[in-house]
Amino acid sequence: MATLTWCPTRRIMCGFQGDQAVLKFDYSKFENIERGLVTPSQYNWMTSWIQGSISAEHLDALVQGDASLFQMYVEDAHRAYHDLPWQERLANHKDTMADLVEERDSLENAEREIRRTDNPFNPSSLAYTAYNTWANEKIAEYSRVAMQISDELDEEELWEHGGEDGASQTDGPRYDESDEI
Repeated sequence: MATLTWCPTRRIMCGFQGDQAVLKFDYSKFENIERGLVTPSQYNWMTSWIQGSISAEHLDALVQGDASLFQMYVEDAHRAYHDLPWQERLANHKDTMADLVEERDSLENAEREIRRTDNPFNPSSLAYTAYNTWANEKIAEYSRVAMQISDELDEEELWEHGGEDGASQTDGPRYDESDEI
């Protein structure tokens, strides 16, 4: 049975057949329709819309490689997103910014905590080396993901500068943080 879920190692939505990721909802799929940047808030909303809208039969067809069905869902999600009121897209943007900052801070705190923690094992034991290996791998993982989230935050900040139609001059008022109460 096929499933559609968030793939934490890739930080994108993926279709799985068992444990195997066989379908990737890359940002580029949406950017080709948008004809430009798709920010993390847009991406998350559109992939969540697909996840909530897709039938089990269509999901099975997607993971089997039905490209036209895949394109149809991406286009429908894009259209549904841009049908949202501008205020809802703004709230979505702000929530995404807050979520990304919280996630990055959590990873950075976890990395700092591992660095601060002394190896609890005797240096002559095998556990000492295993702990160091584990700690170094965790630090590298947390650092990599925190950097990736920082990149996502940079992309999301572009929303405020017209990177999203709702924040641009063409589709509604330009987002200006000073307008906020």
